[in-house]
Amino acid sequence: MKIKSWTDLEVIAASVLAAASVDCQALTKPDYPVIFIHGITGSADETWGDFRSFLVAEGWQFGGSPTYRAASKQVAWVAAGDFYTMNMSDYDSLPFKSQNLALSEQGWEVAAVIAEVLSANPGKGKVILAAHSMGGLASRSYLQGLAKKDGADVAYRRDVAKLITVDTPHQGAELATLCQQFRPLGIPVLQRIRNRREQCRSSGNAQR
Repeated sequence: MKIKSWTDLEVIAASVLAAASVDCQALTKPDYPVIFIHGITGSADETWGDFRSFLVAEGWQFGGSPTYRAASKQVAWVAAGDFYTMNMSDYDSLPFKSQNLALSEQGWEVAAVIAEVLSANPGKGKVILAAHSMGGLASRSYLQGLAKKDGADVAYRRDVAKLITVDTPHQGAELATLCQQFRPLGIPVLQRIRNRREQCRSSGNAQR
């Protein structure tokens, strides 16, 4: 899912500025590395690609797109930097991209990425999290001590200076409630909705 407009990006930029407590005439780098986290069905490139280019143009150093890789059991693609665009490990899993992990598992991945980012930036003890949609819930899972790895609780390490969320359903989502009401239909219903949407798109394109 891509950020909807520059309005959303401006909200994020203003929030990061506020976190940094700097003169708003320039997008000064915060004291802590910033990790941007995508939402459901999204990825680092789809959600944050435009904003990443904007920050680089402002002089921020891009440190990579940290992603937990199950095969190696390590977080890959992390270097020293001012900001990062994180991927959930299932960001490229078809047909349901970024929809296969429990929030507790996502929280653990957020924790793992934070640890790697701090390791790549000696002297930094905290990060700022800027999350879109589901990414905000994943972040809260870690911050509120709800993250789990292989069934074991993952404690919050007090390594987050600030959490900024955009379009995060903190009080739940209507679609999630609908899916619960229509269980055991669940995912098959969503798949039919998805298929119908794609059919409509194809039909519309063919008529142009």
